Amino acid sequence: MESSTRVHPYRTFPKTMNAIRLSIPTPCHERWGEMTPVTDISSHCQSCNKVLVDFSQMSDTEVALWFSQSKGKVCGRFAKHQLNRSLALPSDKPVRANRKFWLNALWLIPMAWFSKPAAAQEVIKSKPPVSVNTGQKTVETQQEVKTIAVIKGQVKDGQTQKAVAGAKVYIRRGDKIIAEVKTDKNGNFSWTAPKNFDGEKVIVEARSGDYEPVLQSLEGTTGVINFLLYPEINEKWMGDVAYDREN
Repeated sequence: MESSTRVHPYRTFPKTMNAIRLSIPTPCHERWGEMTPVTDISSHCQSCNKVLVDFSQMSDTEVALWFSQSKGKVCGRFAKHQLNRSLALPSDKPVRANRKFWLNALWLIPMAWFSKPAAAQEVIKSKPPVSVNTGQKTVETQQEVKTIAVIKGQVKDGQTQKAVAGAKVYIRRGDKIIAEVKTDKNGNFSWTAPKNFDGEKVIVEARSGDYEPVLQSLEGTTGVINFLLYPEINEKWMGDVAYDREN
């Protein structure tokens, strides 16, 4: 008969762990699409003032490795099929092997799922020097260019093609949100950046209610980004995670 030993959420697993079993004893009924994004795979819930990690798109191995390295309590979002069953670690890889690689890989995975190049990107650069004849000698002066960054687009329902009014669109750099706007009744949004906006890469994310959030990357000072949002296709569970160790 398979043995199972209860592990406190604040403790780490020993090196000999072969599998884990996750459960959410007290599910959270807040809406993921209404939470504020923190990173590509985490969001802040204002209701409980916690940051949740989205495990719903990870493989069994990725989830198991994440929890094998966890040193604290985890609040997460899971697909129903990920819970209450064994999630095995690969037998040929020790739990501690290349910890930094795995943690970095897990944070980067969502970019591959959701990101795609934004259309109609244009980088506005300063104009070349102009020769000016002062009567004595010709000098070159740099024309001053005031760069205004504009990010705009539309959010639609991917199934009905109808506009999604009131959707939240976040513009962020890393884990810092630099702007938040809402779509109008026609699903349109627009954001004009401050003059010091440097055009470096940002993540633009659209969220609304029970739709799955969608992320796109943008690099440049002008971009048109359109989003198609789709309802969650699988039942998701959120809340504080309890886990068992299985040898």
